[in-house]
Amino acid sequence: MFLFVYGSLKKDFKYHYILEPLGAFVCKASTISKYSLYEYQGSGFPYLSKTEHSSIKGELYEIDDLAKIDVLEEYPTFYDREQIDIIGDNGFKYKAYCYFLKEKIIEKKEPFSQWTLSME
Repeated sequence: MFLFVYGSLKKDFKYHYILEPLGAFVCKASTISKYSLYEYQGSGFPYLSKTEHSSIKGELYEIDDLAKIDVLEEYPTFYDREQIDIIGDNGFKYKAYCYFLKEKIIEKKEPFSQWTLSME
């Protein structure tokens, strides 16, 4: 199965060490549909919202089990998980699991299209 990550699970980010032994990096990738990416209440970690803004940039991994990622993402209480369409920088399309914030927040800030190291 594939997992699309857009925040602290990406390579060189603070929680990548959890993902690294679970699977293999496939490619850099982006969402095909438009979503919004925000920082969760000044916490230093992002969340994805289904409100349309832009394609979100991240990384695609092939993994066998989502259990450890579910624990980190506090699924199903804090985040929801679902499959979305992804386009890799290799030109291939994938169905990948992705985590969306369960809580409905009305943001007054402009969303991001990519989470960077300087944001953590």
